[in-house]
Amino acid sequence: MESNLEKKQRVNLLMDCYEELLTDKQKEYLMLVLWRRFSLAEIAEDLDVSRNAVYDNLKRAVASLEDYEKKLHLLEKQYSKNGFNSKDWSWTRNIKRRIKWLFRNVKEDIGGWIMAFESLSERLQESLKKN
Repeated sequence: MESNLEKKQRVNLLMDCYEELLTDKQKEYLMLVLWRRFSLAEIAEDLDVSRNAVYDNLKRAVASLEDYEKKLHLLEKQYSKNGFNSKDWSWTRNIKRRIKWLFRNVKEDIGGWIMAFESLSERLQESLKKN
């Protein structure tokens, strides 16, 4: 029996393979749950729909992803090509995605801090020269 985490990882991997085949609505719902970690209630409030509508849309989206995998086997082929079992590969893929996201965001933050520090340093040097 798969744990909730393993189910989310599988859906994440299926999204990597088949995201472009989903409707815009399906993509939006899945991204809010998987990547933004919204609850059903938060999505319902954000999109002004019922929680039941959110649940139904998510269920249909996941069913679509699983259906694409049954027909096309892209995820299965990726596992065999890389020589990983599904659990190893999913953890690697998720970690890689999160590291890229963190690097992008931290890089922007650090760049801002460096510019602020350089500006402050220049002002301090000018102030010291005057005194």
